[in-house]
Amino acid sequence: MKKDRLFLVSLIKSGYKEKFYPLLKEEMFSDEVDRKIIRAIKDGYKFDVNNLDGFRKVAGIGFSDIVQLATDVGNVGDWVWEEDVLNFVKEYNTKKAKEYYRSGEIEKAVEYLNGGAPVQTDVIGDYHKHLVETRKLADLGLLGIPTGISKIDEATSGFRPGKIWVIGGYNAYGKTYFMTNMINRVLSLGKKACVITLEMSKEDIIDRLLSERLGIGVYELAKTVNKEAVDEELKRIESYIDSGKFVIIDSIYDIDEIKTKLRVVNANGKIDVLFIDFVQLITDKESKSSYEALKNITTALQALTKELGCCMMLLSQISNEAQKEGTNSIYGFKGAGEIGQIADVAIRIVRKKNDDGEMTDDYILDVVKNRTGRSGIVECKISFPSGKITEVLSKEDKDESSKKYEALESLFGL
Repeated sequence: MKKDRLFLVSLIKSGYKEKFYPLLKEEMFSDEVDRKIIRAIKDGYKFDVNNLDGFRKVAGIGFSDIVQLATDVGNVGDWVWEEDVLNFVKEYNTKKAKEYYRSGEIEKAVEYLNGGAPVQTDVIGDYHKHLVETRKLADLGLLGIPTGISKIDEATSGFRPGKIWVIGGYNAYGKTYFMTNMINRVLSLGKKACVITLEMSKEDIIDRLLSERLGIGVYELAKTVNKEAVDEELKRIESYIDSGKFVIIDSIYDIDEIKTKLRVVNANGKIDVLFIDFVQLITDKESKSSYEALKNITTALQALTKELGCCMMLLSQISNEAQKEGTNSIYGFKGAGEIGQIADVAIRIVRKKNDDGEMTDDYILDVVKNRTGRSGIVECKISFPSGKITEVLSKEDKDESSKKYEALESLFGL
């Protein structure tokens, strides 16, 4: 008797145990008859030696098949336990991963190494785990990782798993500065940040992180007078990278390659917040036009966010038309309208100019979309040359915000 057949009939002999079946799939069994049998059992039909014909009809197998099944069930012991099911699934997934690896289908190999396609298991149990993880944060007005900008946190409840943020801004309005401020915040709370940088190099990203941390410009980092402070902060960033808490990916543009790389990164430690700078630079070799590509890319990113269970922040260009319209346009993200549609939180960066037409340090975050909270204007300042973003608050709001973040840092063990 083949190993998968032995497992199947022993499983049947063990009696119907609902918790055994969510991880099992028809493709794990080599024989077509066995696939029909497991399909019937997974659907909830209980095998009964006193009603073989009924089972035969439900499973759609022949008379000889049901006789052979009854014979095989009678010849095995009742030996299947939960660990046997897990081992069977693990062996199958490992075998499939090796097959896909040898054929060069790396993405599928990673999928099977991660346990195969996701399945629905204990929905209520998973929800209880979710409640335990979020309840303490909820008491402080959050459900996710805080951004450090209190009015944004109040409106959005922070960076939450499975949610997509889209940050739009015209050229040189400070999209990347916003991203690096958020990366520093995530890392400071001991969470894992992953960055896909399609416009800037890895060195550029680290320059920006160091500049904000030290309050100096990128060009000041190399000066001898700043060497000691730079080295100290660089060691902190290095420790994040060495521990797997911070991953920077560059030189990958194709959506399929990005998906594969992120699955590998996530398998080595769950990503808390994923940053992509910027979405219009992602390519899709299967698409026939730039519009179709952007549409397919946004759909793929939305699915990937749910799959990885992280919060994703996409930086996006703003169209020329939307820029001329100012804040009256609802989304205005350049390209397919799907960018705005997939956003759970959409923020447009607005910069003010002085009488000479030069940018001021007014840095306005216009929350134009928020599925789970309110929209509106959050006034900030951006300091140059460091690019540090600070919120404009009254003294009372500052005191309250300070107390809240002290409590949050205590909660995160910092």
